[in-house]
Amino acid sequence: MESENNKKIDLSIPAMTISFGTKSSNTSVANVFASKGIKTIRDLCMCSEEELVRLPTVGYGRSLHIRKFLKMYGLELGMTEDELNAYETNAREEEMVAKLTEAIRELLPHLADLPNQTQQLNEASERMQTVMQDLLKKLEALLVRVNHATKLFYVERVAYENYKKEQAKDLWEKRRIELAGYLFSKENGCFCSNKEKAERAVRKADVLLNLLKNS
Repeated sequence: MESENNKKIDLSIPAMTISFGTKSSNTSVANVFASKGIKTIRDLCMCSEEELVRLPTVGYGRSLHIRKFLKMYGLELGMTEDELNAYETNAREEEMVAKLTEAIRELLPHLADLPNQTQQLNEASERMQTVMQDLLKKLEALLVRVNHATKLFYVERVAYENYKKEQAKDLWEKRRIELAGYLFSKENGCFCSNKEKAERAVRKADVLLNLLKNS
């Protein structure tokens, strides 16, 4: 039996989910249901209309009210165990379909925007590649300049070291000449030629300067 609004109800909920108007009416019907072992909607559906009509305080009027309530959820009186099991299975399947449909409905806007997001990602990737290529070119140019500056530094350093060596050499040579001249002037007591005096003065100057250098 199909429900009027395609709704389903849990068969395990109390039968007294059905309201009979007043509190006293609900209480009297509840007492009768309890005496007959009618606890849940499932129990109520397994009763026939004849059984309900014969129950005290139920009668035809309230039996009709019960039938209308059950009909809203695709149920009726006098259903078998197999029919109720099938109803529960169908209810679970419909609930799963409803949840799946809702999930798909929530996902659809994101799926619809996926091509745009993919295009944006591709454009961002292309821009990043361009930036990286530009950075690599700049880095290569910087490395060339650094290598050139390093070579120039070493060339200038070697030239400066050579200059310092030449300056020191010239200074020692100047001191050698000055010292040899001084020693030559002191060669008074020697009966030899000026050439010999000069050679002796130079030798003495060399010995003295070597001592100074080594010290």
